[in-house]
Amino acid sequence: IPLMVEAFEMTSLYDVPSRLFKATTEAYLRMGRSEAYKLIGSLDVIGSPLGALNRISMGLRDFAMIPWQNLALDDTPGAFWVGVYKGTTSLFLQVSSAMFVTITKLINGVSYGITVCTLDRDYIRQKIRRRRQHPHHALAGVVQGAEELGFGLASGMKGVVMHPYKGGRRSGLSGAAIGVGK
Repeated sequence: IPLMVEAFEMTSLYDVPSRLFKATTEAYLRMGRSEAYKLIGSLDVIGSPLGALNRISMGLRDFAMIPWQNLALDDTPGAFWVGVYKGTTSLFLQVSSAMFVTITKLINGVSYGITVCTLDRDYIRQKIRRRRQHPHHALAGVVQGAEELGFGLASGMKGVVMHPYKGGRRSGLSGAAIGVGK
């Protein structure tokens, strides 16, 4: 979603630099505040609510418009009902898409936060690399989700054993205790 910033024009450039700076800063801050809802609304961490609203509004538009468009193109009574079916289908698909995309983005945000909290550089690198792989269809997405679950469980089990072991070898009992914390 693009942020729009208008041009800022000053008529008097023969002023004290501090006033010029203040006027410029205030103008751009005012414009930024008026556009901030777009930035906040498109954050993936909160599920990108503007994206969900766009999808839902497209579905509502189709629900309201397609029956009448069909009737305008074909004046038989069946055309209107075919339009109602198509509009209802579009509304259902758009609302479902908005819901699933929002839930997915929320889960990804939480997952990323948990990943960073592990403080394990290798694990973070692996998760980022794996996150860049996108499935091409639904079945591939299910398979990838199952693989990620397995990867997370295996990595967690390995970490429970290996971090205390490595810490203990490096620094003795205190290193093992630090490894348990990891």
